[in-house]
Amino acid sequence: MVARFKKNHIVPEQILNNFKDSSGKLYYIDRRHRIPKVEVRNPGNIFYKDDLYVFIDKDGARDTHLESEIFNQLETEIAPVIRKIIGQNRLKLVPKLNSIERAIWDRFYLFQFKRSPENHRIVPMMTNSELAKNWVREKIEAEIDISRKLEL
Repeated sequence: MVARFKKNHIVPEQILNNFKDSSGKLYYIDRRHRIPKVEVRNPGNIFYKDDLYVFIDKDGARDTHLESEIFNQLETEIAPVIRKIIGQNRLKLVPKLNSIERAIWDRFYLFQFKRSPENHRIVPMMTNSELAKNWVREKIEAEIDISRKLEL
């Protein structure tokens, strides 16, 4: 069965998982309420929006390329770097990254901004169109290629 990637996380779950309590929950403030309140949730149930990175063509076919390939690849690359940063920080050390780790961090940091819902307004009124899908894919893949070349 092909993964549907319906819940597209703005903050990747693998980052959220580093801050769970002993019961596997996160404490989170939901600012959508008139009076913001602290809630306890599973990491998979916060900081996501359904189909945020999914393009749906005129026939209803779902293209999950951004989430299933681009963002998953970035999250796989950044995982050991994040573990290193958190581990050093918990020892009260300033994290020290080598040049490759730094390049991976920089690329991940850049895409964290780009994957936020606020930045999706770049292509207004084209969210489900073939033009928008190709434009977004080309921009993201070009930036990944550039950042990888900088690592060399």
